[in-house]
Amino acid sequence: SNMFVAGFIGSPAMNLIPGTLKDGVFAVPGVRISGLGHFPKTDVVLGVRAEDMTVVSPDNGHIVADVFSFELMGDSTLVMLKINDQFVSAKAPKEFRVTMGQRVGFAIDPRHCFLFDRQTESRMRPE
Repeated sequence: SNMFVAGFIGSPAMNLIPGTLKDGVFAVPGVRISGLGHFPKTDVVLGVRAEDMTVVSPDNGHIVADVFSFELMGDSTLVMLKINDQFVSAKAPKEFRVTMGQRVGFAIDPRHCFLFDRQTESRMRPE
């Protein structure tokens, strides 16, 4: 229901990415997701869980960034991306192999995205 709860529930915690929403498109350098619906605010924070991201080629990614680190977790590979000045975690299949600094893409189903008002930190619902 708010960014505080989203930021500590789950392992890893939900990714919270500040950006701009216009005509149903969330955008910030390295991230562009369309089909989110219409909301009353444009200054938002996108919330997405690592397990809701799917590895794709950088040409087809909603998130495109360089790998900062990665770790085999047994059932998956946890990939840390650096987008602007923040880190974003994504889960990839356990067979996924990558090198540090390699450019990767992740797709995100808009139905698995959450939007929060940047000022109030409350979850927003489409109009």
